[in-house]
Amino acid sequence: MSLIEFEQGAVQVDARLAAASFDLEPEVFMDLLRAGKIAAGHEVGVGEDVGRQRLTFVYASKQLRIVVDDAGAVLERTLTDYAPDDQRA
Repeated sequence: MSLIEFEQGAVQVDARLAAASFDLEPEVFMDLLRAGKIAAGHEVGVGEDVGRQRLTFVYASKQLRIVVDDAGAVLERTLTDYAPDDQRA
């Protein structure tokens, strides 16, 4: 499997891709995702963004956004930490 695949309307993301951004092991990332402690979202581009899709993961104070093309190639990856500066790890 490549890092991101689309099949019959479903998205499959290799946990290693997102887990590393949160400094988590893939197994821990998946456990947190299943427990609802990591929120995940998927948006399909419209208008000038047709052919792009955005995956969003939120855990604690961090938000990871991954923009991919329809083949699953990563075009952009952004990690934002919303914690106050004095509380960032």
